[in-house]
Amino acid sequence: MVETLDNKIITVAIDDEAWEKVSLRVDTPAHLRVHAEPSAKFIRVFSYWRTTAPEQSHDRIVAALGELADQAAERGLIIGLENEHACNVGTGAEAGRILAALDHPALKSIWDPANAFILGETPYPDGYSKLPAARVAHVHAKDCVVKGHTATWGPVGEMDVDWKGQIAALKRDGYAGAISLETHWRGTDGDRLKASVVCGRNLRDLVAKES
Repeated sequence: MVETLDNKIITVAIDDEAWEKVSLRVDTPAHLRVHAEPSAKFIRVFSYWRTTAPEQSHDRIVAALGELADQAAERGLIIGLENEHACNVGTGAEAGRILAALDHPALKSIWDPANAFILGETPYPDGYSKLPAARVAHVHAKDCVVKGHTATWGPVGEMDVDWKGQIAALKRDGYAGAISLETHWRGTDGDRLKASVVCGRNLRDLVAKES
């Protein structure tokens, strides 16, 4: 089953020309149509490429997401805002502020602890605590160590993101969505398939321990 569709909506620079392009894309029904995968219910979006003052982008992001959420609601879909370290909403705290400003039933969080970690936030418990748990609709799993905002990827559950604590908190809060493995780690020999198998087993074991 495909749960989330990727999309490049709002992955542009936040300037006047880009804002116009986003408005046009919001008005294009094809971006919110799901023909091939009727099981998909989330459309993943971002928050413009990160600027030197992300907080100044807040109002524009809220406005763009509001339009998207309205159109998604008409189609029975959910807009999932991923916290992405290369975009203006990169941490749990930043995502929490956007969600608080736009209390829309068709806008949810796609929570990526490792992305928040790259920006210097402790994703669990700090970043996660800034999110409304009931609006976390999807979770991305990858793991890393970070030095100078640069990530070195490794096996899920064996690096510096507290996945044990995070999964326990998701269970505590009644999370019933998916945890999707992201294959950033290439393994010790560059074989992403083998690396993904390792991460998948680790993630399965972490979830099983909390079941």
